[in-house]
Amino acid sequence: MPITLYLLIKKMPDLPGFSFGLLTFGLFIGFLPVYGQTRIPFGDSLIGVAASVISLLLLLAAILPGIKRTKGCFTLRCSECKSENYIATKNRKTHPDKFQTKKYCPKCNKQTLHVEKK
Repeated sequence: MPITLYLLIKKMPDLPGFSFGLLTFGLFIGFLPVYGQTRIPFGDSLIGVAASVISLLLLLAAILPGIKRTKGCFTLRCSECKSENYIATKNRKTHPDKFQTKKYCPKCNKQTLHVEKK
């Protein structure tokens, strides 16, 4: 579980709570046959395999690179002294270009142009 949680959080750093919830939901689905004490003619192993496959599919849906984050965090860097002063977010789909704004730089002690750091 810790390795799977680590991989989910690395793939979705903006959503650590969602990663933990998804992993917990997958474990809960795997536990349902034990909790319900269900018996089938082919044995308990078939239910366990089916629940494991369902939880694996749910986890793969989150881990696969097909999921793209649209909201991204980035650092604003002063264009004069190159100090990193601010952290901001933007929607990458609607604003693909570099973000620029005038902000106060404490190192320069004046308002300067701050540019998105790559």
